[in-house]
Amino acid sequence: MDQESKEYILRHGLDGIIRIPQDEYNFSGGLFVHFNLEKTDCEVGKSYVLPRILKSGYSVRGKEEVLPELSFENVYHGVCLEVHNHLAYESLKPDDFTYSFLHIQNVEELKTYILQRYTKSRGDLSEDDILKLGVSRMLLKIEPAR
Repeated sequence: MDQESKEYILRHGLDGIIRIPQDEYNFSGGLFVHFNLEKTDCEVGKSYVLPRILKSGYSVRGKEEVLPELSFENVYHGVCLEVHNHLAYESLKPDDFTYSFLHIQNVEELKTYILQRYTKSRGDLSEDDILKLGVSRMLLKIEPAR
């Protein structure tokens, strides 16, 4: 985690960070389902800042990660209500997509999203390898930054 992120988290008494792509950032409060690759470190009951990703980062096995460029202006915070790790795509039900982004409302759309998001940041993995990892799913209660 970069220094700016650490300082923001400390200043606001938060537990961590969940990065959201700039073009998907359109919160107004309420509930939000967020999917990540394979496993998340987020925990139920903890609070997170949701900064915008201005420029994607990447990582390559055995090499240092290049962190994304983030914006903390006019951000939202989220309290984690649920976490599910290591989910196979086949195990997801329609209810799992309630509160997700409008462009992620079913398994095929989720696969497309995951591949678009992680083929760049995980260039060391093939598309098949990325999909075999499965996803994590978080349910967050979203609120404006205080």
